[in-house]
Amino acid sequence: PRVKIIEKGYPGQLTVQELAECQRFYHEIQKLEGTASHEIVYSLNKVEEEPYSLCRFMRATKFDANKMLERLKGYEEAWNEAKANNFYPDVEKAIGCPLSVFLQMYPNIYYGNAKNGCPVSYFKAGKLDSEGLLCLMKVADTARYFWHAFIYVFTDYIARAQAKDPNFVRCEFISVIDLKGLSSSTLNSEAMDTMKLMASIAD
Repeated sequence: PRVKIIEKGYPGQLTVQELAECQRFYHEIQKLEGTASHEIVYSLNKVEEEPYSLCRFMRATKFDANKMLERLKGYEEAWNEAKANNFYPDVEKAIGCPLSVFLQMYPNIYYGNAKNGCPVSYFKAGKLDSEGLLCLMKVADTARYFWHAFIYVFTDYIARAQAKDPNFVRCEFISVIDLKGLSSSTLNSEAMDTMKLMASIAD
């Protein structure tokens, strides 16, 4: 690795078995070039070097290449749909309302970078207004905001961190969830569906 991160599961810190699974994952992904699975793995290649990308995916399944390859297949349909819309570069046009209005209903934003350079995502869960959100759009349509956030906003914050520190190689974000005001009425089925949708896109 160009930059060593002294933590388990990162390039240069793998066990023999983890390295073997990473190599197997790499060779299988190369066979899938041109598919959504391959594109997902390399989706951050403008800001993320290959060894860190491969390890990032493999850490998610505790270095089980088969599990990750199967998991990627399950995301191909959603990826292809978002890709067909270029991941919604004009977010307000995509969601059909001003971004400020959407964020009043679903208060989830990136808010600067932490001391280690990672972008910080801040979500006021207790302020989620699913009824108001459904007045604006269907739950499925909120995916457009999340795709825009992960593909454009997140990578922009990573690029800012790299501009300050050329050795910044972690494509990760810190998620802060503010539970103030959270109640059972806030977590209705529509709210849970929206949060599950966001989590699947993040995954």
